[in-house]
Amino acid sequence: MTFIDSACAIFEHAGYRVLADPWLSNGAFEGSWYHFPVVKTKPHDVEDVNALYISHVHPDHFDPSTLRSFRRDIPIIVLDHGKNYLHRLLRNQGFERLVAIPDQQTATLGPFRLTAYKPFATDVFHDSKIGNVIDSALVLEADGYSIFNGNDNNPTLEAAQYLRERHGRFTAALLKYNAASPYPACFMHLDEQRRLAEADRIRQRNLDHLVAVCDVLEPAYAMPFAGNFVLAGAQWRKNRFLGTTTWDDAAQRVEHERPGQKTIVLREGQTFDFTTESADGAYVRVDVAEQQRYIEENLKDVRYPYESQTFSTADTQWLRSALPIARENLWRVQQQFGFKMDYNVYIRAGDDFFRFSLADDGADFVQTPSGFKRPFLSANMDPRLLLNIVRRNTHWNNAEIGCHIDFFRDPDVYHPDLHVMLSFLHVPVSAA
Repeated sequence: MTFIDSACAIFEHAGYRVLADPWLSNGAFEGSWYHFPVVKTKPHDVEDVNALYISHVHPDHFDPSTLRSFRRDIPIIVLDHGKNYLHRLLRNQGFERLVAIPDQQTATLGPFRLTAYKPFATDVFHDSKIGNVIDSALVLEADGYSIFNGNDNNPTLEAAQYLRERHGRFTAALLKYNAASPYPACFMHLDEQRRLAEADRIRQRNLDHLVAVCDVLEPAYAMPFAGNFVLAGAQWRKNRFLGTTTWDDAAQRVEHERPGQKTIVLREGQTFDFTTESADGAYVRVDVAEQQRYIEENLKDVRYPYESQTFSTADTQWLRSALPIARENLWRVQQQFGFKMDYNVYIRAGDDFFRFSLADDGADFVQTPSGFKRPFLSANMDPRLLLNIVRRNTHWNNAEIGCHIDFFRDPDVYHPDLHVMLSFLHVPVSAA
């Protein structure tokens, strides 16, 4: 296994090479996600592979700018489940050789037996009926070796038990250790100390679950994997409020809690050989102080693509006319999912707030937040970003994960399906 960064790695056996989730550009999630450590690998450096695996549609896994360099007839391993949003996006880019594997089914490619898994849970940590509908995981097996690539698809303990029983003891388990979430960094009803405390709580929660999954899987090697990033641009100050840590800290926690457990941590371009159980070079820990210097000296002045756009009076007028149409689209989706709740949403649109309830199809504009009706969630973002979201040029979920939206909620209770639903607040394609 040759590691690049985050969830990007090359798995090789008998000369056959599979490249997973090649995110090599900066500026994912509407411009805010950057690599640290800085990634030097270019797409042409990893073109010489036999196949790709793309786990899901988030831009730190499905990166169109990186994929432009690959031949259009390369096989791409994907999960075949549900709406298959990823399939459509890949075909729109000209990729037709999709190795589509249904949930829990196995296909053969080169020397590998490949088993794909749909999301193991709607939400590992919260009660959710809709939740995660896009992630996948992949097991690669060949000649007695087995690797579980979980990337962002965090297994529950029950799922981990199933994986252990079905596949035996993995040679390596590549497991999630970070949560890419706007909470608590973007929730402004929390003061700084509370946001710091919540970030630490989430960090410890994620590491506790990582250790618990290792307790069940008992892999020969555990590797903290995926979800490595820093925030650039106008949102750079939110880095200190992210519930994230380094892969070094995650590996150290696993080793401390599970004496004798071997872990893998690699830097860009390093290869771990499972036959010799060794890496091809000395490992250097991530320098957190250098990371902070890099953010402050190189990233804080980054401009997001939408910040180069103009926003005219005509745009304001269009947005005011389009938001009720977007609400109608969201209401249709709510009906499809059978989702209703007595909850109010307020979205700043210029000098006003666009208001609607998730209990019915009504919507209007209000001028002041003083009369916000509890329970509620309010959202505030650059109007150019909101325009892009409503026009379907940007996805609400990507803007959230990129920490571009500031939230306020009362009471302070998380409703994951509410945030899933907001991804459908846009006009239909014909109206965009």
